[in-house]
Amino acid sequence: MPQAIANPEDLRRFAAELKQFNNQLRESTSRLQAQFVRLGDTWRD
Repeated sequence: MPQAIANPEDLRRFAAELKQFNNQLRESTSRLQAQFVRLGDTWRD
């Protein structure tokens, strides 16, 4: 089985950035969902 060789500090930094990205994505998704709800409350066909 192939093994990856990486700098542990680089991996920690990448993991922290990925965690931050996921948090931002979660927050943006929540805001977008709230906007869709508000739009649905006022939408008229």
